[in-house]
Amino acid sequence: MGNKDSLQISYGNQAVILQDWGRLEEALALHKKEEALCLELGNKDGLQASYSNQALILQAWGRLEEAFELLGKVEALCLELGNKNGLQASYGNQAVILQDWGRLEEAFELLG
Repeated sequence: MGNKDSLQISYGNQAVILQDWGRLEEALALHKKEEALCLELGNKDGLQASYSNQALILQAWGRLEEAFELLGKVEALCLELGNKNGLQASYGNQAVILQDWGRLEEAFELLG
């Protein structure tokens, strides 16, 4: 594992801890650094995890369109990777946003 791989993992782990502490701005900044490294390294697994965590922060801030857009990227990456657990989580988070928007039929379809 290279230095950039280790750094990307470290950023992600630190960001998750900051999220748990409620320090969302700092967490998002680290997730953005993690995202940049994942893109540079071609690490699609790490990228979908970073996008998922960023979407949760955006959702907490009420920035639902941005969160939904990121969750669409997560969905595409999970489909490409065959990551069923990540895909299920993405659908669940998308459904919550759709529900908030009053788009209940679409939310129901995602969960079905």
